Amino acid sequence: MAHILLLHPTTKTPGNTSGAASSSRFCLCVSGVPHHAFQRRTAKTHFNFSGNAVSYPSLRIYKVKLSEVAIEINGLRYPKRNRRNPIRPRASDATLALPVQQEDLVNKICNAIQVNDQWEELLDLDLEPQMVVKVLNLQTRPRTALKFFNWADRQEGYEHNADAYYTILGILGRAKMFDEMVTILKKMRSQGCEVTKRMLNSIISAQGLSGRLEEAQEVFNLMEELGYKPGLVAYNSLLVALVKNKKLDMAENVFIKMVHSGVPPNKLTYTSIIQCLLMKGKKEAAMETLSEMIHKGCTPDVVTFTIVISNLCKMGEIEEAYQVLGKMHASRCEPNLYTYNSLMNGLCIVGRVDDGAQLVNIMEQKGLVPNIYTYTILIDGLCKVGTLDRAKEIFQEALARGLKPNTVTYNALIGGYSRNNKWDGFVDVCKEMQENGCSPDSLTYNYLIQGLVKRDRITEALCIYNDVSEKGFEINFQSLNCLARGLNRSGNHKNASIFFIRMKEGGYPFDANDYYLAIMSHSLVGEMDAAQALLYEMIFNGFLPHRMTYNIVIKGFCRQRRLEDANAILNSMIENNRVPEPMTYDILINGFLKQKRTQDADRLYLSALTRGVLPNRKRDVQLQP
Repeated sequence: MAHILLLHPTTKTPGNTSGAASSSRFCLCVSGVPHHAFQRRTAKTHFNFSGNAVSYPSLRIYKVKLSEVAIEINGLRYPKRNRRNPIRPRASDATLALPVQQEDLVNKICNAIQVNDQWEELLDLDLEPQMVVKVLNLQTRPRTALKFFNWADRQEGYEHNADAYYTILGILGRAKMFDEMVTILKKMRSQGCEVTKRMLNSIISAQGLSGRLEEAQEVFNLMEELGYKPGLVAYNSLLVALVKNKKLDMAENVFIKMVHSGVPPNKLTYTSIIQCLLMKGKKEAAMETLSEMIHKGCTPDVVTFTIVISNLCKMGEIEEAYQVLGKMHASRCEPNLYTYNSLMNGLCIVGRVDDGAQLVNIMEQKGLVPNIYTYTILIDGLCKVGTLDRAKEIFQEALARGLKPNTVTYNALIGGYSRNNKWDGFVDVCKEMQENGCSPDSLTYNYLIQGLVKRDRITEALCIYNDVSEKGFEINFQSLNCLARGLNRSGNHKNASIFFIRMKEGGYPFDANDYYLAIMSHSLVGEMDAAQALLYEMIFNGFLPHRMTYNIVIKGFCRQRRLEDANAILNSMIENNRVPEPMTYDILINGFLKQKRTQDADRLYLSALTRGVLPNRKRDVQLQP
């Protein structure tokens, strides 16, 4: 153990006979260690390490200051970890001073790793955990750090300590190398190494924020298995991750468990659960939780209030959003740019675009500078109410302020022109977008496809569809639907049926007209099994098919001489209280006659008469091929 001495500024030192210290600083002295290896600054006190000093009698007066600098001395002093952000070591950790000999070895290792891919064969060193930690922190490539970590573990006489494990877990977590993190964790357990609560908190946070929720939950459960009681950090990490990934029921259950476990919520907890409740549509519960938060002295900040206002606005609850804004002012919490943007968005959603525009003046009066998102909200709102000229003026105002429009801004204008069938304006904005170096996205191409189909330029729309699909852009339901209908109008039922299939594969919901068009397309090209399946699905989903829809399917089966299937569709029609018309019977009767099944034709004719329907029953009428 090194000997610690604390030197007061007025203490005499060898070589200083004046009775006063040569410096107005306290000096912490570690015998046998060069002073240049342990220099460290703090905000208020400078500790100057030297090899010779006289101990100061009142050492315990400064004991607190000393404990803030180091944990213990065991040949070397090692700084405390940053408790505020345990997953990310402080910048000073990477440059922590070591004894000169160890510093040289660290430099040797880092140089070897940097200049030679076969560095493992070149190094033959006696390692210590502090050296390994420093080498790990100095690596810029996570996989290289992991390679060194594993190499060090194989060296004879060396064993990783908790700091080494914690350091590599932090590096892997920041690099989102989660499988490797799990491997390290399993290795620690198999070797009997202590898995600390801090390590588990770090893993939960890293995995949760990256969307690996099952893995985060498993580590959370492991924490309990190891006898640790999950605390605020673990619960908050899991809760934030679940809300971020919209696993709202799970998030609510975690919050309930947290409360029952006696872990007091903090501001982050309340903000997350309030957001969760609002996203689930539980407005009353969310507002009660906000009131509880305030009542318990956990004052909401601008982030909490903005989340509440934003979600209320998305729900169209503008008046309640203004009430929350009043609470915000009462709490002396000033709204920021995001708060006003959220409120403006809500006003535009309910069509109160003029009120939204007035917020720009209020923002400026409060010293807030509107950004491009502010103007984009307003432009989109004006386009949706059809005020395209005013939207263009606002767009020009944004340019005059030096703001650079982004893809979302241009899409707002393009969408407005598309919805209002203003093709010239549509084309002009698209050109301007390209000239300003703003790349189109999926929404831009969807608007373009829909615009071309509306102008019956189906071939061009299909070319763009094929091109952008190959490039990975997402084509939405509206565009697929538009293409399918356009192809049906042009008589290209085969391709129309393909697009209806793609709509179904995408999980998009059909309305009654979509079902009718899809059934017609499949029937006209002879895809009767698909047509029949869509007809039954339509009925199951609560849509009552029109007689024409049944007739199309029956006629399609008759073309393929599948008269039993056609008759089953007729029976389904009757069972669903849709009375067949004469044409329905005519299609099936003529189908029987074409196959010379006159008795079946007669029975069907009599069945129609009993239901009060009089078929034409013309034996000489043949089905068209």
